[in-house]
Amino acid sequence: MKRNLTLVAGTLLALSLVAQAERIQTPSCTTALLIIDVQRIWMVGDLRTTDGVWITDAVMNVLERTRPAGIHVIYVQDVSRSTAGERLLGFPDAIAPQSGDHVSSKTQGNAFAGTTLQALLESLGVRRLLICGLASQSCVSATVAGARSRGYDVVILANAHASGDGGIQAAQMNSFWANQGMTVVTIADLDVASLCP
Repeated sequence: MKRNLTLVAGTLLALSLVAQAERIQTPSCTTALLIIDVQRIWMVGDLRTTDGVWITDAVMNVLERTRPAGIHVIYVQDVSRSTAGERLLGFPDAIAPQSGDHVSSKTQGNAFAGTTLQALLESLGVRRLLICGLASQSCVSATVAGARSRGYDVVILANAHASGDGGIQAAQMNSFWANQGMTVVTIADLDVASLCP
């Protein structure tokens, strides 16, 4: 009986360690996922992506692919409307930050402007950014420009950003970025294994 309890306890401990290992980010990974402004306060309008998926579902899909690979996850949180309250400025429960994730606050469109985001990325050794979120033509676009001007390798997740118009401006921005020679890729086509060897 005692041996059986020891065996059960050992098995539970092993399962717990495996579960924890799946959430441990790879220290040598040089890729981070930036989730821009997907907060309760901005959950208005037709927030579908270019392929008709609600933005929170698209972000959930990205997280399911990137977290197990050890890619750093950074939530960009717009706090410019501080009077809105903590709940509205927070993230939807389905995509809320988990242990090991990071949150970077901002008050301007560009997530780098007047923030500690670059210092955080440098401390993590990040050189490549996967970018998704809200809104395609404003905060996402400004952050893409900010990242490029700082020398980051930028990958835009084509079907994981939205503007509140059913994906119209998102599609236009995807074309613009692609014409600028930037990497624009769908979630399904993202080669996660190569991003965090």
